[in-house]
Formats: sequence, C-alpha cells, structure tokens
Amino acid sequence: MILFLGCQSSGDRLVIPIPKADQFVEMELNSVHATSSRDLVVGGFLSDVDGDVEGILLRTTDGGDHWRRIGSLTFPFKGFLPQTIYFNDLLRGWVSGIRIRRGETIPTILRTDDGGGHWREASIPESRAAIVVSATELVFESDTAGMVQVAYLDEKTGATRVNLYETRDGGRNWVLSKFVDEKEPRISDTARFFYTEKEGFRLDAPLDNGTQILQFTGSSGDTWVKRCQFHLSQFSQYY
Repeated sequence: MILFLGCQSSGDRLVIPIPKADQFVEMELNSVHATSSRDLVVGGFLSDVDGDVEGILLRTTDGGDHWRRIGSLTFPFKGFLPQTIYFNDLLRGWVSGIRIRRGETIPTILRTDDGGGHWREASIPESRAAIVVSATELVFESDTAGMVQVAYLDEKTGATRVNLYETRDGGRNWVLSKFVDEKEPRISDTARFFYTEKEGFRLDAPLDNGTQILQFTGSSGDTWVKRCQFHLSQFSQYY
C-alpha cells in the first residue's frame, strides 16, 4: 500500500508519495537539540536495503507526543549524515554532518529559516585529499555568527587533525578560523542536550530490537524519565 501526504483532488495538485518503511533496514538517531520542553529536534540516519544512507530529522512541538519528519520532501537527504543540530529559536536552525558523494566525505552545513521545512546546503572548504571523520561541535552565538569543528585524517601521514571553521553570514559561507588545533578532536555528546541548567533530553543507544528511548531530566541529569521511543515500525507516523 502506498501512503500519500495530504488529500488527493482533481486538477493538477501535487501528490507526493511517502516512503515505505520496508525500504529501510535501520534507523539510528544520534543527536538532539531542544529550545524548550515542548519543542525539540532529533536527527540521525536511515540505511536502506542497498546499504545506502539517508539523513532523517524529526521534530516535535508537544514534548514528544507526536513527531514529524522535516525537510525530506523538499531537500535531498540521501547521502547526508547529520551529526550535530543547533537551533537558535523555533525557526532558525542548522545541522552539521558529512555528505557522501562519489566516494568522498564532504563536511556540510544545512540551514533553515522556517523551522526545517526547507534547507539550504553549504560545504566547508576542505582538502579533497583528506578523509573527513566528523563535522561536530556546531554552535551559533547569533543568527549570523557560528562555528563548527571538522576532524579529518590526512591520507599522507595518517594523522588526525582538527580544524575550526566560522561563518559570519548565518552559515552561507564558511572559512578557516585563525585557531587551528592539531590535537585530538573535542567530542561532545550530541545525543544529550540541556536547554536550561537543569532541564534537558538524551537519546539512549539503540536496543537490540532497534528501539531508541528519548528521556527527559529536570534535575541536571541526576534522574531521567522516559518521554517517548522511536522505531522503524512507527515510520509512517512521521509524515
């Protein structure tokens, strides 16, 4: 059975088919960002039966009771692996990660100004002789100024290097920051995010059956309460 988004009618209205869950064999969520107890976005990737990957972003505005997939009907997420999510408010947000293209790994930033309905992509200038490992530690101090960390392997030396890139135009263009760190990359837990000093969310690692649990804390992480769970069997509910 093919599911459709919206209602069909006579005329030339566009009817977009919703992907069927059985075309995917795995869903793993690796990052979360919240602006309040009710509004948050989780991200990760889907793997299909051919071994290809596709990014997935899910958003809730009611604290996790209902989720919807954002951006997939307007932006090509195939080959993109989200690694960090950052929103300044309900509308303006960014996602950093890696796009796999013709065997290359390209550090990439996505930006939205309509809450994730539409995304625009910007690549980070990086040597194509490098094997990019990650694009993480994404943060925006304003709607224009942001920074991201790119870790990569030098194919000639085998060493891991870390570069910091910055933007002053909201993520449209990125340049190498004057600060370059050649030590081990800083690694934050992107599956955990606190939007106040005490309140935050975390994504647990996938269980053996593929289920992932989202938990909430109001005690700075001393205690956690299950908020909801994710699984491929719920895929059609995200549209």
